[in-house]
Amino acid sequence: MALTFPLFYMCVFLLPLYYMVTGLAGERESKAREGMKMMGLNDKTYFAGWFVFMGGLIMLMSAILVLTASQKTFLESNLWLIWALGVFYGMTLYGFSFIVVAFLQTKKSSATVATLLHILSFYLAFAFRGPAWSNSVKMWLSLIPNCALCFSVEHLFHCEMQGSGMSLEFAN
Repeated sequence: MALTFPLFYMCVFLLPLYYMVTGLAGERESKAREGMKMMGLNDKTYFAGWFVFMGGLIMLMSAILVLTASQKTFLESNLWLIWALGVFYGMTLYGFSFIVVAFLQTKKSSATVATLLHILSFYLAFAFRGPAWSNSVKMWLSLIPNCALCFSVEHLFHCEMQGSGMSLEFAN
């Protein structure tokens, strides 16, 4: 379960990533953003619009994931913390989408590269799993959102197996 759950999580969040990348690239191809700027839209409002849209979608998806996983998987953990993990992971896709679209010109190439990078970065975490790698290597790799997700879910399942789960209480 500790191996398949991060993969499931990553696949669920692939849909909003694909939607946002194709939306941003489509706006770029059609020059819609330039048209909105000529009509008075400032950059803060533009980015805030995408942030609110993606934030609402990610919060809803995270809530559904937590509700389904709380039935049999996360029995000992604080569900709000697991929901926050999903929201923070999902919102990293917001920045990732803008980065990919900034470098690629077309909608098709942006969507393809974003999907491939997202999946390949997930498998990078599996290459560095386990006690063979130092914590400093894992900390640097955690700057990549999919690696951070894999490492944190692996730790979360370890805590669940010990019977403590993830909580805000600190052990003495």
